[in-house]
Amino acid sequence: MSGRFNGVSRIHQKVTQTIFQPFFPRWPAADIPADYVTNGIHTPSWDSPESDAIWTRACGKDRWRRPLQKSCPMTDVTDEALWEMRRLQRTRLVAYLRRRLASQHCEQKPGTNHAAACGLLLDHETLTLGFARRFTEYKRPDLLLKDQERLLGLLGSRDRPIQIVLAGKAHPYDRPGKEIIRQWKAFSRRPDVEGKVVFIEDYDLGVANQLIQGVDVWLNCPRHPWEACGTSGMKVLVNGGLNLSQYDGWWAEAWNPDVGWAIRPGATFDELSGSNNHDHDLSDRDELFDLLENEVVPCFYKVDSDGIPRKWLQRMRASMDQLTAMYSANRMVREYVEQFYLPMTAKG
Repeated sequence: MSGRFNGVSRIHQKVTQTIFQPFFPRWPAADIPADYVTNGIHTPSWDSPESDAIWTRACGKDRWRRPLQKSCPMTDVTDEALWEMRRLQRTRLVAYLRRRLASQHCEQKPGTNHAAACGLLLDHETLTLGFARRFTEYKRPDLLLKDQERLLGLLGSRDRPIQIVLAGKAHPYDRPGKEIIRQWKAFSRRPDVEGKVVFIEDYDLGVANQLIQGVDVWLNCPRHPWEACGTSGMKVLVNGGLNLSQYDGWWAEAWNPDVGWAIRPGATFDELSGSNNHDHDLSDRDELFDLLENEVVPCFYKVDSDGIPRKWLQRMRASMDQLTAMYSANRMVREYVEQFYLPMTAKG
């Protein structure tokens, strides 16, 4: 038997209390002694060469070894330097995708549009969204596909287009997960979509690293409250990527309007844990598209006379400054030591 047990985010603490309730008969769920420590990631494993240079200039080379509650201020880094970092990362991602897609194309039955199949239509100046993780139903990787007309409008915009990069695998026995992959691949081959949505096969850490460093916006759309924590969105923070995520797991703790976008912000565990999945999905789908159309895309493409999207960079800077060190393994391990390991050791 363990001496203590915990969830891996604040919402997951409530889920854990519900799961353990049979072991505490007649106890109110809120009184069940489950604590939580929110997960964190090993930040140096995920930063790009460009972001490493920015962080080194601002905070020093040994920055991730220090026990920082939050990162050192990024206020001394100019908008121009941050935007150049983002552009270089996106350009490098597009070059990588072209190499991977050309290799995929050579291994498959040739299609009619070789340029699209090989990634030649990807644009390093276009707002790039990324989704890469295990494909399974509760993570709702198909949420954008639930309104294809609105999605086509975003992809096909002449002045403010988006492009989407997807990668991931489904468990061999997860038929719904594999079906979602099939749907995305079929959608990406439509003549009016080719070259604007790409799916990278053979997902691994190398692919994840490239996407995490290069995308502008990281999508995460799990069905609340099924996401225990979620760590993929933490990995883009160091590289200046912004999160557009369900208000669940870590993002329910990290989000504020200055650092990114949340679907159904402020929703509580009690409000959503028993909601109808179909109605919940449709509502979240509409809110996701509203955010993209009315906030994310306009913010990215609103530039000044120097070609700099100042409002976008304001969010980037706030996200990097407020969240990067907070959602690192450095903070996570320290909390486990202080809240669990040392008190339990003291008890003998």
